[in-house]
Amino acid sequence: MRRFTSGLRVPVALLLMVLFLAACEAGDSPDSGTAVGVQQAPSTPNPTPRLATPTVGSAPAVVPTATPRPTTSPPTATPTTGSVPTVAPTATPAATPTAGSPPTVAPTATRPPAVTPTTAPVPQIYSLTAVPTPTEEHFESVSAGPEHSCGVREGGFLVCWGLDFHGRAKPPDGVFQSVTAGDNHSCGVKEDGSVACWGVDFVGESTPPEDVFTSVGAGLGHSCGVKEDGSVACWGGNDAGQATPPQGVFTSVSTGHLHSCGVREDGSLACWGWDQYGQATPPPGAFTSVSAGTSHSCGVRKDGSVACWGTNSDGESTPPQDVFTSVSAGASHTCGVKEDGSLACWGYDFAGESTPPPGAFTSVSAGRAYNCGVREDGFLVCWGWNEDGQATPP
Repeated sequence: MRRFTSGLRVPVALLLMVLFLAACEAGDSPDSGTAVGVQQAPSTPNPTPRLATPTVGSAPAVVPTATPRPTTSPPTATPTTGSVPTVAPTATPAATPTAGSPPTVAPTATRPPAVTPTTAPVPQIYSLTAVPTPTEEHFESVSAGPEHSCGVREGGFLVCWGLDFHGRAKPPDGVFQSVTAGDNHSCGVKEDGSVACWGVDFVGESTPPEDVFTSVGAGLGHSCGVKEDGSVACWGGNDAGQATPPQGVFTSVSTGHLHSCGVREDGSLACWGWDQYGQATPPPGAFTSVSAGTSHSCGVRKDGSVACWGTNSDGESTPPQDVFTSVSAGASHTCGVKEDGSLACWGYDFAGESTPPPGAFTSVSAGRAYNCGVREDGFLVCWGWNEDGQATPP
């Protein structure tokens, strides 16, 4: 039994070899199929790599990777696979440059021409030829200060205009007999004879005594008034003696920059305070009125002629030879009402302050570089420097 099985091993082996050889020969024939597990070599090489899945036993085929598309498309066309991505040129103020040309330089924006700024309409500063426009309401009197003015309207009501520093152009309510505009404050005599002052009160210039007055004047930092008994009372600054009046009976008083003058009962003049230029040294004689300016003074004599003293650098103390009813001394000029009602002014004329308008006037008041006057018909006109509206009455 053992021998029989051993002898059968050789023929089986030979049989398997024969079958293997037969299969191999069949595989060499071009008409036969391909054996399992063996890849047939291609008869003609193909230069283009196949994209099919390789068979078992062959070298792995190389699959070319496609150029990835950009996730966000450019503003222009989408580039094709394998091509160089197209870069969209950015927009410029001028034309888009072509390929190979030098870059176009965008022109800078042309600066618009400078425009001169305009300002809101302001009061006319001054005019040498224009005729001042009279007010629409009647005035009884007017007083011109350096930069503001005050007047008494018909019925005794006050109105002030111009630069309103510390309320000097805001008069109180009530009925007034007269008003005076100082440098930085104003005062007025009420209907009952009491005095009210408003504006700056640094040294007591706006704190009048409680008494009955017939007239009042306001200066730089002091005030003076003629009381009912004819005596003069002054208050405020007194560094030059301007608030220390002499004894006696007076009919009127006028306060200047740092000096004051008054007409006594007998017509003689008395002045006190700062006298550097002789402004507080009046001439002898009988006078009907007096006016104290910045550094000069003027008065109307009983014969109607005008006399002035103090500074005269601009001719402010050289009055014309004529007959006057009143006079007012300003800063560097003087004005007066002549017997026929016409006005005459002399001295500095920078802003037309010494060029009065025509017409008949009852009173005139000289400020720093402007004037105001009440005409015979009761209307008020002002002329000269008007930077702060001091020559534009309401």
